[in-house]
Amino acid sequence: MIFFCVLILGFNLAYEYKEFLKFKEQKHLEIKEAKVLQSYIKTNAKNRTYRVLKLETPNFSFYTTTKKDNNLTRHQILSLKAINSCVQFKDFLSKSFYMPAYD
Repeated sequence: MIFFCVLILGFNLAYEYKEFLKFKEQKHLEIKEAKVLQSYIKTNAKNRTYRVLKLETPNFSFYTTTKKDNNLTRHQILSLKAINSCVQFKDFLSKSFYMPAYD
């Protein structure tokens, strides 16, 4: 029984790693539809104010930042590009991570 569970876990990890490699093929990922789940203002230690967004796509959700002046509402649909080079496999497995975005 334990062998069967380990075997299924191994197949699952192999499948997720294959999906991760496909995700990382392009450094700049074009996201056509991302729904805004959260949008809030944050100020860092250098007193710089910016807006934090939590966005949801069909395959994952991610955090990004934008100018504080961008007034985005919850459930608004965005089209943007994101840089996925900083996403690690363990973050990809969690299906929620940070990616810088533009456009």
